Amino acid sequence: MDPAFEFTIVYDADSARAAARVITMRMWGVPLKFTTVLTTLALVAVIWLVRAAGAIWLWALVPLAVAHAVQAWAMWHQSQRWRKTFVGSARVTLSENDFGIASESGSHAVPWKLFKGSQRDSRNLFLFLSKTAAIVVPTKGVSAAAVEFMIDHVRGTPR
Repeated sequence: MDPAFEFTIVYDADSARAAARVITMRMWGVPLKFTTVLTTLALVAVIWLVRAAGAIWLWALVPLAVAHAVQAWAMWHQSQRWRKTFVGSARVTLSENDFGIASESGSHAVPWKLFKGSQRDSRNLFLFLSKTAAIVVPTKGVSAAAVEFMIDHVRGTPR
């Protein structure tokens, strides 16, 4: 079967940075919200304890500060690791049945039915296989018809 679209994608620094940011926030979104709520409650409790029992309770903020610093570093580190994975170029082949991608590190063909969803930002199209596992397609130089073809096939509504 002839492919519907064939094109080459190139991961530039801006698209890699944007992709890393989106995937990192998908990974850390829920823990970050949970941490924010817990931090707010802990801060209110410590302020109340300081007013009621004295300044010694300010030491209770140290583990909270360390936990935030560790979480911020972990998010930054994960983002940097993601950014470094998006390098070079790849050849993409789109057919009615699957999404094919080939680079110097190997080639893969993924049936459209395995994709769970798609997301688009200003530089990339994300084809998600799970909540955080995605194939990132930089949209610079890719025709609008090919992008719509991918979105439609991930949704399961090919034209």
